[in-house]
Amino acid sequence: MTHLDKADLEQMTDDYLQSLEPERLVAVAKNLRALAVAQLEKLEESSKMSSRPPSSDSPYQTRPKPDTEISPAAEESESVDLGLLAEGSSEVSAVETKAEESESSVPAPPQGGQGFGRRCAGKQPGAKGKWRDQPLQTERTIPHYPEQCSDCDAPLGVEQRDEKPHGGYYQFELNRQWQGFSIECQLHHYYGATCTCGHHSQAKPGQGDCSEVEGRKVQC
Repeated sequence: MTHLDKADLEQMTDDYLQSLEPERLVAVAKNLRALAVAQLEKLEESSKMSSRPPSSDSPYQTRPKPDTEISPAAEESESVDLGLLAEGSSEVSAVETKAEESESSVPAPPQGGQGFGRRCAGKQPGAKGKWRDQPLQTERTIPHYPEQCSDCDAPLGVEQRDEKPHGGYYQFELNRQWQGFSIECQLHHYYGATCTCGHHSQAKPGQGDCSEVEGRKVQC
């Protein structure tokens, strides 16, 4: 069963669904159900059951934090301070004088330079970029074709493939030899094919193995 993407869903118009045979229509419905289940499981993920950060959790599902309790010592000190303010004693003025002296002793931040911690990490805005000067020399081109229709799961033949690829990327492959290793530059081309049902499927890069641990899901 293939994974549907945005391009596949855009082709599922009313005319297309009505033109399908019953067997292919059932296959399309199964693929749509698998997509709906995958999206629902993704919406139900949280930081407690996956590798997502806590900031990505829904704010409506977080539990309210309990109110902080004030200790009896803090209440007693607060009542003493209020009593001193009410009496207008000289101790209050002495405390205020010490607070003003401590604030004046703190050095002011430098006005001219940027200072430590004010510069953002990484490439600064307006800085000159660095790019690769020479193009990559491809040693081997690997074509990829869709094997079955992404809608009705029907097999796709050679005569249904496109002549030109719709995309591609470079990849460096590490090959083991008798003495040491060698690096091979590969160019992967991805083609499309049109099914007899009228849907145009496109080959996509593969996905590696996922590590699944009980109670935690690692996204690949």
